[in-house]
Amino acid sequence: MKLYQIMGLSIVGVIGLGYVSTLIGVSTIPARVVNDSISTQNIISNYENFYNIKSGYDSRVSQINRMSKNLDNDKYSRIDMAGVQQKCVELALEYNSKSEMINRNFTKADDLPSSLDVNSCEIEMKDTK
Repeated sequence: MKLYQIMGLSIVGVIGLGYVSTLIGVSTIPARVVNDSISTQNIISNYENFYNIKSGYDSRVSQINRMSKNLDNDKYSRIDMAGVQQKCVELALEYNSKSEMINRNFTKADDLPSSLDVNSCEIEMKDTK
């Protein structure tokens, strides 16, 4: 009978330890999220990401301005322009979204704008039939 009592207590002890360790693990999630957000690698990655997105955005705006001067009436040049504009808008929205995130905003350099203008990606395409 003592063997069964010892085995029963052992099983209850293992289950209890599992329950306690789960509670401890769940209770430390916020601290782990903060640690991950402020890790050196994450800060550098976010810092570089803002510059990369801004560079892509600037490139698309320049490309849109160049293309708008030579925009033909054929559908292929219009499709190309629409694609470049869409990518420009996506980059602006991604940048603006990340700028609003508390855990990413503090990694953005001071020389970068707080947001990118989506309207800079648009030009009026005149239909010249």
